[in-house]
Amino acid sequence: MASQAATDADAHEEMPETMWVHELQEILGERACVVRKLSKVQLKCGPRSAARQQFLVRGSFLVEVEDGDEEGDDTPEPNTYWVHQADLLETIAVEDFEEALEARQETVMDGLRPAKKARK
Repeated sequence: MASQAATDADAHEEMPETMWVHELQEILGERACVVRKLSKVQLKCGPRSAARQQFLVRGSFLVEVEDGDEEGDDTPEPNTYWVHQADLLETIAVEDFEEALEARQETVMDGLRPAKKARK
């Protein structure tokens, strides 16, 4: 039963198909595959064609409203989701995407550098 709950939670980490990115605030991470979805062969030899670049995006998201639904809420919802690169580029300007990637890279690189020792 616990594994079913974990599977359900994992299913919600990717951006739902009925949403799109309205505003990109920050890229928190990136991945090329979801390891738990790989076959034994893909785990051994690499994901190959199963690889799809995704970014963990913190921002605001809009929900697609069905036709005839006049009560639809068009207020962007702040959240964090894994978003496929192609889906991200459909709604976000390339310059904003590049800026967020550069900021993420700086954060990662700063974390790799050893901390300077304080002088006595």
